[in-house]
Amino acid sequence: MPGLIAPPLPAQASAATSNAREQRLYFTWTVAAVAAVTAVRLIWLAVQSADLYPDEAQYWFWAQHPALGYYSKPPLVAWVIALTTGLFGDSEFAIRVAAPLLHAAAAFFIYAIGARLYDRRTGFWAALGYASLPGVSLSAFIISTDAVLLPCWRRRSTPSSVRASWAQSGGGSPSGSLPG
Repeated sequence: MPGLIAPPLPAQASAATSNAREQRLYFTWTVAAVAAVTAVRLIWLAVQSADLYPDEAQYWFWAQHPALGYYSKPPLVAWVIALTTGLFGDSEFAIRVAAPLLHAAAAFFIYAIGARLYDRRTGFWAALGYASLPGVSLSAFIISTDAVLLPCWRRRSTPSSVRASWAQSGGGSPSGSLPG
């Protein structure tokens, strides 16, 4: 019935507008924070002189001979290295450049999941937390299947699929992390 619902008071409308503006800002802050972390990692990759690890050299060799699969790993890491070395040449930087970029993509997916499940503020802190993890920081400087496959973890960022995936993986329990 049209006359029974009161319009929002100006103070309520102002608070709602302020909250919506704050929520939009969290996406901007996420982009800025993840871009800054990624830029620092890319600069570090460009100036450091560490040689390739044996696994990285093996992946680079695979990239020279593209195939649909290899005896111990999926082909995506070799395909990514083939792409980056095709663009930037055969150097340690070109071989590893995808790692920090893929971790940035994973951070944005984590933002999307947090924003979808809760709100953009939660997504911001989840993405920032992920990007600053010591393991992620180390993995951003070496090319491995982990860096390549982490962004693929996110199939959909709907609350039901994330919660179902969490429950299927053991829900963070110690037994959920043990092999089958």
